[in-house]
Amino acid sequence: MQHTLLPAHQHATLRHEYHLRVLITIFFALSLAGVVGVASLLPAYLRGSLEERLQLDSIASLEKDKGARGAASIEQELKTDKILLATLTDGADTRLLSAEIQDFVTLRGSVKITSFTVQRGEDDSISIVLQGVAPTREALLAFKNRIEEHGKGTTATLPISQLAKSTNIQFSIQIIEPKP
Repeated sequence: MQHTLLPAHQHATLRHEYHLRVLITIFFALSLAGVVGVASLLPAYLRGSLEERLQLDSIASLEKDKGARGAASIEQELKTDKILLATLTDGADTRLLSAEIQDFVTLRGSVKITSFTVQRGEDDSISIVLQGVAPTREALLAFKNRIEEHGKGTTATLPISQLAKSTNIQFSIQIIEPKP
């Protein structure tokens, strides 16, 4: 049902030209949008590249100043010291001895502790010698038992000679706590 006065072959040619012109117009609009986009981004790109060059120049001048002031040698010494400290602390036992002593002090009950000595063993165990005064023989033995029950593998050595008295017993107990 075509209501045109043109013959069919001219009508098809006209329709083909119309589609071609619409396609050309769409491509022209897209290319125009691309040109406008590039033109709008160009100043930002130029500003960014200029800022980058300025920052690289300032870094280079800082490097020159750092070398002139001897900071490079100090920096190298600090790196060496950091490596040495890391090497030294790799095999070290990082347990806090104050926490270990605090644990045993809380277990003391009525026993008075007058002094303590702490040593680290070669096998990473900790040896603590507690000296003090116990009011009774039973209180001292209970303190020894609480220490041994405190940690897995913890041993407390109390010489029998210190159990000769029954009251106001001065004692020296050696506690060996293995590596956790």
